[in-house]
Amino acid sequence: MRKLTIKRKSALASIFDKTWFYIEDEQHGNKSIECVRCRLFCELKNGKSFTGEIEEGRLRLFAVSGDFKGIDSEHGYAWDVCVIEAGTEDVTVSGKRKMNPAQANCFEFDK
Repeated sequence: MRKLTIKRKSALASIFDKTWFYIEDEQHGNKSIECVRCRLFCELKNGKSFTGEIEEGRLRLFAVSGDFKGIDSEHGYAWDVCVIEAGTEDVTVSGKRKMNPAQANCFEFDK
């Protein structure tokens, strides 16, 4: 196991909304994003961070933006994906919500 730290940078776009982060999990995933089974890893408010344990294999991390229900929204949602390569070292990713109401002020990972 290794640690994954997600940092949501402060931004004026969706300052009061949460961003939901889903990690690829074929065995225990209870949601589907783009036909990938995922489980909720964490939800972050503006300027917050979270650290949790992940497997050592290659994984996809999805950042989901939308209204106050995220992936369960009846109005749809926007997402960005970050690929975490296989390894044993701890990983840190960051990003922020971008101002674009047509795309639910979607979160974008730093590249």
